[in-house]
Amino acid sequence: MSRSTEGGVVSEARTRLLNTATQIFYAEGIHSVGIDRIVAEAQVTRATLYRHFASKE
Repeated sequence: MSRSTEGGVVSEARTRLLNTATQIFYAEGIHSVGIDRIVAEAQVTRATLYRHFASKE
């Protein structure tokens, strides 16, 4: 089930983003990975990424 984080439930897209970014960052380093790659591999839109995360921090 996917829901927004507003109700305290983490969305499926956010989970995919975190898992994908963690794997790629661990393998290649945070500075060598671009947003486009994370979006593509997590299979989410850029708008979804920015809705959940304003920056790499």
